Amino acid sequence: MSYDVLAPFYATLERLTFGRALQRARCAPLQTNVAPSTVLVLGDGDGRFLELAVGAWPGATFVVVDQSAAMLALAKKRAEGCCMRFVQADVRDGLRALGDHCFDVVVSHFFMDCFTESTLKRLVSEVADQMSPEGCWFVSEFAAKAWWHRFLLRLMYHYFHNLTETEAGSFPKYGEVLSRAGFSAERLGMWRAGFVVADVWHRE
Repeated sequence: MSYDVLAPFYATLERLTFGRALQRARCAPLQTNVAPSTVLVLGDGDGRFLELAVGAWPGATFVVVDQSAAMLALAKKRAEGCCMRFVQADVRDGLRALGDHCFDVVVSHFFMDCFTESTLKRLVSEVADQMSPEGCWFVSEFAAKAWWHRFLLRLMYHYFHNLTETEAGSFPKYGEVLSRAGFSAERLGMWRAGFVVADVWHRE
């Protein structure tokens, strides 16, 4: 099974499992004073963030990348516009399909947990090369600080990894990858007793 099959039910499954915690984390960037002109959105899924971002960042041009055609179709219905470009691509194949850009903002929601650390190392480097020097990267993710965080993540990977085409079989230390690439984090919020977090990463 892939995200294409899950797409029509994804929002419902998410709400049943996490309530509104994941969506609140997605919306955290929109509560900041950032006013980007170019935004790269990696793996937004069905476009619930994108639909709100268009209104919050009215002057921005968005490039939206997702591997799932069904997820992109849902996102297009929510947020298609003249300043929107949708790209169906597997980011593991590189970002060549995007062309040359200088993004002010990169956004990835529950995206990094799909990849191994070795893949993330390469991906972060490629994305950083397409960011402006003052650009920032908004990341919404799960956390693995407490023992029960790690327990829940193991359960999630046991079931979810088998249902989708995600590469990772365990939760990657994505924060370490970003730190080694020269980024530092500022916490925007946390939910579900710290299991769900939103950060903005700036270049040091």
